Amino acid sequence: MTTGNAALAKFFHSVSNVSMLLTDRCNLRCSYCFIDCTPANDSTMPLETAKQIAHLLIENSGYPQVALHLYGGEPLLMDDSWIADFVAYARALGEKHGKEVIFPLSTNGTLLDEERLVRLHEMGIGFSLSCDGPPALHNACRERGEQLHELLQSAKKRGIPVGVVVTINRHNAGRMGEVMEYLREQGVAGMISNFVVAQGRGDAEQLSAEQMFTSTVDEIGHMLKSGMSVDDMRVGRMAYQYLAATGNRNGSQPQWNRSCDSAADKIGIDGEGNIFVCGGTRNKEYLLGRLDEIDEKHVQRLRDNFPKKGTWYIRCFDCAANRFCTHGCPISCDLSESFRDNHCRFTKLMWNYFNEQPDTARRVHEMTMQKMQQQMKPHPTGNAGERCCREAGAKGGDQGGTA
Repeated sequence: MTTGNAALAKFFHSVSNVSMLLTDRCNLRCSYCFIDCTPANDSTMPLETAKQIAHLLIENSGYPQVALHLYGGEPLLMDDSWIADFVAYARALGEKHGKEVIFPLSTNGTLLDEERLVRLHEMGIGFSLSCDGPPALHNACRERGEQLHELLQSAKKRGIPVGVVVTINRHNAGRMGEVMEYLREQGVAGMISNFVVAQGRGDAEQLSAEQMFTSTVDEIGHMLKSGMSVDDMRVGRMAYQYLAATGNRNGSQPQWNRSCDSAADKIGIDGEGNIFVCGGTRNKEYLLGRLDEIDEKHVQRLRDNFPKKGTWYIRCFDCAANRFCTHGCPISCDLSESFRDNHCRFTKLMWNYFNEQPDTARRVHEMTMQKMQQQMKPHPTGNAGERCCREAGAKGGDQGGTA
């Protein structure tokens, strides 16, 4: 394994989370997939490459906890023996170097029956399931919602915690309260929502600013009325960012995309050893390097210019919401003017919404923090897999699982 390169060691020192793109193949063909995965794709990551990634991250990272995120495509197209070998290898490395290693996995859930769910859970895998609502609503853009429903029931029965990634799309955008209530009934305590992004097949299914706004306000209503029975990390972050922005009137520079850690401590690596700014792209414009070669000057240039900002960015300096703005996925903002403009308008709508009712932002933030503190209490089993199911979708610029 090529791990002695000083530049690679230095690069991985600042990395805490690697989205490992185990395959670009998927057993489904969701209408908005931003990677454009299909059952016809056939690339897979060799186990030796996966071990090299683990070695570079665990040996060199400056973080006490690191995440090796099993990602795709649909990562559960890989054999369990492959997953077991990799987890055992990485866990032993973590023990050797005094680091906690967690193994989030993003999946569409359709290749998980109850037996496999339990088996992988016992390995220490944390699950993040792609679910867009009750079966009929889920199936509007995806497939096999009934099967996913059965999986959620199995997880609830077995006491196996799962996180959920919800893609807000043109079918469920006006029904997010219904989506959250469905998840509550399945015993899901937390989710991460993403809007359809302007990449792959998702480019044709972008949402308007009004659809984004309505869905977010709908979520806030459910969170407050239900006592935060199901929280959305994206909404909680927005409430915090609003309070931080209004509490610091001295800030003069736009904080565009400050919620995205891509290209910094979170990266994506495919089966060929290509290192990208995040797991949500295969675009070579966002290539940082390779496992066998890193050019420090190139990496710094790309990091310094990520997210990219064109002349349109000038408008941000006079915008009242600039310290609150995250502008969505930075790569989609770069590639699509309509995506960028829709997120710009959505941000202004949310800024005005919180300005009119700042107590709402405060309540959402306080309730989110209280719930986070409860969830951070050590689990009696000490199983790291119990704690990482929410992180499985929390990858900055990544948009949850592609599965």
